[in-house]
Amino acid sequence: MKISRAIYYNEINESGSELWIGSNKDGLVTVFDLTTDNIIKQWRGFKFPYRILLTKDEKYAVIPDYKNNTLTISDAVNKTQLHQITFSNIGPKGVAFHPNDRTVFLSAYSKNKILAIDIPSGKTLFELPTGKGPDGIGYSPIVLE
Repeated sequence: MKISRAIYYNEINESGSELWIGSNKDGLVTVFDLTTDNIIKQWRGFKFPYRILLTKDEKYAVIPDYKNNTLTISDAVNKTQLHQITFSNIGPKGVAFHPNDRTVFLSAYSKNKILAIDIPSGKTLFELPTGKGPDGIGYSPIVLE
């Protein structure tokens, strides 16, 4: 199967046996078995799967889709979709995990916010204001005063 080279972000699991790839041009998310070079799972229907991130325990994968205004939360073990959260024109882009590994921070580029989302339930916990156009984000426990 041919996969477009228009790839923005990918993720490799800790053991190095799986590669998760988002193809922005083709609107696909594909999981490859790196030991056999076979496709494990492929999802269609994305418009711009901007980034892919696995939780540290590799139980969940989160996939923001900038052009669909969605965040897909998948069971990374069973390769099944748990939640597809649809937003109203927020431009979801960057993702980072809280150390609890069950909360994801999502940058809302078009709304100048960061959303904190509970991964197992898919519920938004709270929002934080940002400067204009937040994109890639990170998490640090350091408190700036």
